Amino acid sequence: MKQEVEKWRPFGHPDGDIRDLSFLDAHQAVYVQHHEGKEPLEYRFWVTYSLHCFTKDYEHQTNEEKQSLMYHAPKESRPFCQHRYNLAHTLKKNYFGAARKQRYSCRVW
Repeated sequence: MKQEVEKWRPFGHPDGDIRDLSFLDAHQAVYVQHHEGKEPLEYRFWVTYSLHCFTKDYEHQTNEEKQSLMYHAPKESRPFCQHRYNLAHTLKKNYFGAARKQRYSCRVW
């Protein structure tokens, strides 16, 4: 995971509030593959998220607006987007659930 962000820094929004991005920190997931008559195979992998989950460069924004919303990550910088941030928060919660060590199952016939 050398190239990916493991822990996201919070974003200081121009409205004065801090946007917590820790819900997008890298985490390990486990995928269990079941084979009839065999022991299940367990795959462990890391899930990482890019800044595209919470940033967007809109054409209608002025350069001043873009600069005030700029989030600087190791690979690139882009303006923070509240809409994407909200969507990422909802999707992450609904898909992975509250527990970070949830197991995912699949049956192979």
